[in-house]
Amino acid sequence: MLIAALVLGYSLAAHAGHPDFAKSTPGSYRASARVGFTLVARGKTVGCDAHTSGARAIAEQYAKSSGGKVTAFGSSRIAAERSLASAVAVFVRSTNLSLLREEALYERITQRGAAQDQAALYRFPSGAGCGHGRDSKM
Repeated sequence: MLIAALVLGYSLAAHAGHPDFAKSTPGSYRASARVGFTLVARGKTVGCDAHTSGARAIAEQYAKSSGGKVTAFGSSRIAAERSLASAVAVFVRSTNLSLLREEALYERITQRGAAQDQAALYRFPSGAGCGHGRDSKM
């Protein structure tokens, strides 16, 4: 399974491991799988080096920390497997939306790199300014 969302020249690709199945209770099955994310370069990056590095650091942090185990249930093994596929899709979509919101906030705070020095105030990766000046627009 591979799902990606565009994030400032990077995307997060989700990879679900092989599902595990177990009989939960009479007439109920449990399916679970580990989901992990990797960072993939996508397109051309825009912005100064410090700004682009900050965006990449944010995406890398999400890729490292967002994985986890997803579990679903069903009345049969097949139903549990279908529920698991649906639960994985929701988990991946939710993770990518969270990352997109974080990136949008980063863009707003740093003014696309023009105010990169403001990033640290909001606990974002920072660097030297881009030399555009605070009021300039890219």
